[in-house]
Amino acid sequence: MKKNPKALNLELLEVIDKPVTLGFKVNPDVKLKLAKNATQSGMSLSMYVKNILNDKHRFSKKELEELYKSNKLLNERLQIYENATLKSLYSRHKGKNLKYRDVSGENKEILVNDIVDVHNIIINSFKSI
Repeated sequence: MKKNPKALNLELLEVIDKPVTLGFKVNPDVKLKLAKNATQSGMSLSMYVKNILNDKHRFSKKELEELYKSNKLLNERLQIYENATLKSLYSRHKGKNLKYRDVSGENKEILVNDIVDVHNIIINSFKSI
């Protein structure tokens, strides 16, 4: 069986170190806009699109790394609020109406549907320091 020279050879792409050709179709207006921008930048259309794709790939990778760091930090902070004590209080009072006195001394009542409700009751029960 003969290999199709146009078929995508993923194994070769993983080991090859030189640039390869990428071809795709776009609407004429997109190509025209890219060509005009390339000309204004003093580049060929091919080089201009190559730079866009390379920059986007680098940006996406950097953006993902920043998102992972941010996600880790937010999860660490979340663990402070969703600790064992708060979870225990929530499981004991879930679905119940709880009465408490807020910082102004007013009586309040809240239906506990979420762990955030328990957190809010605790926070709003203390007078300002």
